[in-house]
Amino acid sequence: MRAILTTGLDTNGNKVCKVKLPPARAFSIQTNGNLPQTHRNGVCEATAGEVQAYVKEFGTPRQRAVLGL
Repeated sequence: MRAILTTGLDTNGNKVCKVKLPPARAFSIQTNGNLPQTHRNGVCEATAGEVQAYVKEFGTPRQRAVLGL
């Protein structure tokens, strides 16, 4: 099953990438500095790789389990 990736703004106005992989609950990652290509271009070809690399290095155990890392 593929993750659903979208971009948006959080309550403080920061750009975030929302990651949803049903049936798990969604989580979000601030894009500025963490996902540079996604921050510049929105969801693009690089987004999946950036999300995977970020979660592999900094993600919580639940986030890693959701993405199968």
